[in-house]
Amino acid sequence: MQIPRLSARVWRLLLLVGFLNFGRSAAVTYLAFLFIARFHLNPTGIGALLSAGTLSSLVMGFIAGPLVDHLGARRGTTIGLVFGGLAIAGIGWSHSIPLTIALNLLSGASWSIYSPAIRVALAAAAGHDKDRAFGLNYWIHNVAQVVGPATGAIVGWHDRGGLITAYGLLSMSLAVLAALTVPPTAQHPPLPRQIPQKFPYRRHWRLMIDRRLIFLLLTNVIVFFVESQFESVFPQVLSHQIQDAIALYGVSLSLMALVVVIAVFPLQGILNTWTTRRQFLVGTLVQTAGLSGLLFLRIVPIWLAALILYSIGEVMAAWRMGAYTADIAPQKAQGTYFALTNQASTAGYFLGPVVGGFAYQMLGVAGWVSMLISVSLVSLWFLAILTKPKPMNPMAQEAVRDSEL
Repeated sequence: MQIPRLSARVWRLLLLVGFLNFGRSAAVTYLAFLFIARFHLNPTGIGALLSAGTLSSLVMGFIAGPLVDHLGARRGTTIGLVFGGLAIAGIGWSHSIPLTIALNLLSGASWSIYSPAIRVALAAAAGHDKDRAFGLNYWIHNVAQVVGPATGAIVGWHDRGGLITAYGLLSMSLAVLAALTVPPTAQHPPLPRQIPQKFPYRRHWRLMIDRRLIFLLLTNVIVFFVESQFESVFPQVLSHQIQDAIALYGVSLSLMALVVVIAVFPLQGILNTWTTRRQFLVGTLVQTAGLSGLLFLRIVPIWLAALILYSIGEVMAAWRMGAYTADIAPQKAQGTYFALTNQASTAGYFLGPVVGGFAYQMLGVAGWVSMLISVSLVSLWFLAILTKPKPMNPMAQEAVRDSEL
């Protein structure tokens, strides 16, 4: 795979995102271990504590889009990183459950602002090279996932709280880079009397007529529900099942990301010859097979091999997802489609720690893994319906036209 030729501004934005992803994977990945050591809660309680930030991002996401449109990409990114960094830094030293919940809520709300703002900025800076820019962004994200968890396991071995606080300070410092790098976008002054017409709630509901959008959203919920298990329930399971859980957890996350980074090169040529439908279905089947290997957690080589298999399936299924979303979205409604898929992903991350933690607490490892396999097979069914060739129905086309007015 050749490195795309992109503008210097795009590369600076990708560098910004790379630092953010590295810091998150090195520090925030270990929040579950920090909460276990500090608060001594049961798996459901830990899951609820971890879900606080996801809940706030889910709620804030409904107004984050209009807010970013009003602030502009540069101001949205800068403000989000400053407040998000303050919240993460506070979580690192907080020993109070109520304060930790409040800071986690602020962290999630801040993420819901700077995350779409950065994507708006990347799209604006890349221009006609959006596909290459976002593809490289996906690859850089996984490179950060390779080195981040292992770095966090080594650097933060004796002080998880200090490591998380350092990431918060890094986020605030990156706000300065954002202020200098993020291209300005149009800012729309507030028009109080027109706010009900400008806010996209009615558009969101009317676009639900599109069958493809419905199953895309359902698939996103399940995909990120499963993904959230590796940051919330999986570390708890390891800590209860094997010794040296923290070290093995960091190694396993880095291994998964490393497989994604390396597998892109040999798989890209094959995937380019496959249809989107085949990529999604085969990739999901491979991921499901990988999840089944988690039934053998006491045999380290087996579940590490299962994680490798799961990661290969992720490359097959996820590489095309962003482009497919853009393909099915009408040109003037792409922002709405991406916003809705972001909300669906956040919903999956919110539900994952609580539901997964409860399943593990009540059913044990076998019940928890069986649940993951079941929901993965449901997503396979949704993807089969989603990619079945069928034109958008006339009512959906009319709704999209109305949403563009």
